[in-house]
Order: sequence, then C-alpha cells, then structure tokens
Amino acid sequence: MRMPILVIALGGALVIASRAWAQAPLEVGGGLAFVQIRTGGDSWGEGLKDVGAEVHATVSMTKRFGLDVSTTLGQRALPNDPFPGAAVTGGDKSRTEGMYAVAIQQRIARSTRPGFHAFVTYGLAGLFGTTFRTPVQVSYPNGNVFDYPAYTNSHVVGIIFPVLGGGIEKTLTKHLALRADARILFFIVMPEPVGFRASVTATVLIGKPPTP
Repeated sequence: MRMPILVIALGGALVIASRAWAQAPLEVGGGLAFVQIRTGGDSWGEGLKDVGAEVHATVSMTKRFGLDVSTTLGQRALPNDPFPGAAVTGGDKSRTEGMYAVAIQQRIARSTRPGFHAFVTYGLAGLFGTTFRTPVQVSYPNGNVFDYPAYTNSHVVGIIFPVLGGGIEKTLTKHLALRADARILFFIVMPEPVGFRASVTATVLIGKPPTP
C-alpha cells in the first residue's frame, strides 16, 4: 500500500504548496463514503465494495476552480477459499481497500441561496487493497490434514480510471460546511461506467471563502 500513500502525500504537498504560493483558501474534510467498483479481472483485480471513511483536501485556485485530492478507506469480508470435500478450520478472509483520486472541482454558476453552491468534478482515480487470510487447517476423509499459514496480499492500481461527478456544499458557519457528492468511474478503454463513489463529509474552511 506504499503507492497510494505516496500519491496522497504528494497530492497533499501539492495542495499545501499551491496554497502557500497563491494564498488560496483550503478546505479539508472527512466523513462517510460508499464505493462500489465491479471486478476487473486482470485489468484491476477484485474491485471495491464497502462503506467506509473518506478524507479530502481542496484548494481554491480561482473563484470557480479548485484542486481536490481524496481517498476512501473501508473493509469487507471475502468468501473463504474453497476446499471441496474437506473439513476446514480457520481461513477467514477480509480486505482493506480504498479509492484515491485527484480531480478538478468546478463551481456551477452563482446560487440564489446564501451559503449554498453546487459543483462538478472531473479527474482520475486509482484503487488499492490488502487481503488478509487467517491460518487454515484442511482435513480430508482419508485422514490427510494440511495446515496453511496466514497470508497478506496487497495490490495497487494506478490512476487509470477517469471520474466524473458533482455535488453540493452548504456553509454552516464561517469555517464549517457540509458536503455531499458522487462520482462515476470509467475504465480507460471502456465506454460504460465500471463503478461509483458517493460521500457525505464535514468540511473545515481555512482562509477566506471565494466569492461564487
């Protein structure tokens, strides 16, 4: 899982550097996310399907455009490995996984409701995941018993998923807002969507809000 951590770190560094250079307002937030991406076989592996956490940072580069860096993190149980005709002890499998993205956030024209605005997002996303399996003992009717150790397997998919989405943000106080958004994921060689991500997060605003 070093690659997504590196990408997130680099993205965060870019956000901080951009804000320092432009003195632009910065939003950081976190909350709940639901991600579902279908299995991709040799292209991107097991896909994602979980309800978990999301963190994001958005720096406003102009009044309407910002750079958004985000990642989700969730966990789910997986079916145990099959051993036909045998008695199996242990072998429980689980997967920690997530989606990371770098996107442009573009505000839609001025809202008539104070403290409220809508936006669209477009950019690129990648996936990461680590599968864990506990030790397993397999006993066959003929008396043979096999013990298999626990294992961990990690897999990272680069930013090969174009994303397109949108959302709304409602300012609650001078430095606090509530954000809800959703994104559809595409694979680089497929015209139809391969998954989506939806989230609801609380956002803290650092700096003066941009005028819509």
